[in-house]
Amino acid sequence: MCGVAASNWLVRIPAIKSELGARALRLALLGTPLGWLVAQLGSRPVTLAMAVCLCLALPFPTLAPRLLVLPLALFVLGGFLGALDVAMDAQAAKVERWNGRPIMSSFHAAYSNGGVIGAALGGAAAGAGLSPAVHLSTVAAVLLAASALACRWLLPRETEGAFRGTGFAWPGRALAALGFLAFGALLAEGPIAEAIADWSAVYLHETVGTDPG
Repeated sequence: MCGVAASNWLVRIPAIKSELGARALRLALLGTPLGWLVAQLGSRPVTLAMAVCLCLALPFPTLAPRLLVLPLALFVLGGFLGALDVAMDAQAAKVERWNGRPIMSSFHAAYSNGGVIGAALGGAAAGAGLSPAVHLSTVAAVLLAASALACRWLLPRETEGAFRGTGFAWPGRALAALGFLAFGALLAEGPIAEAIADWSAVYLHETVGTDPG
């Protein structure tokens, strides 16, 4: 669901750009990257809540009439997308532990498969001439129903244990080293992936000359 939602939005960026212009789109996309950590509430309720919020927020960027509103819409969409990403990864870790064998890569593969499916659906919608608002609102409605159904099978809060400790604690050396490595990897990967995701459809449409589909 998360991959389908994200890729459907990315496919329609050229249509948004045509209404605002390149400079406006560059400013607006700065509002996208945001995520929240979830520890005290558990991954199941946060996953469900963020899935619902993401579906409701998916059409927001297409309805933003002005430049000042679009960054806020993207900020909200990116925030829910990031929060869902964190919550469902936490749930996946619990499922993997409960299952007793390494299956995390299969969850990430499902996300990627959803991205491919969403991009194909988004391309078909663009090629058919559907407006971004109608397209993303329809996708959001379908994903909302699918998410509500799928969340029934998430592991309950009781399987995660109660949150203990203070809200902030200094990491040990091993955790600090791991965090540094993760920061370096994401620092290199993040901007490249975001640039490709945000601008590849614009490049294909305006430079290569492909049609919206």
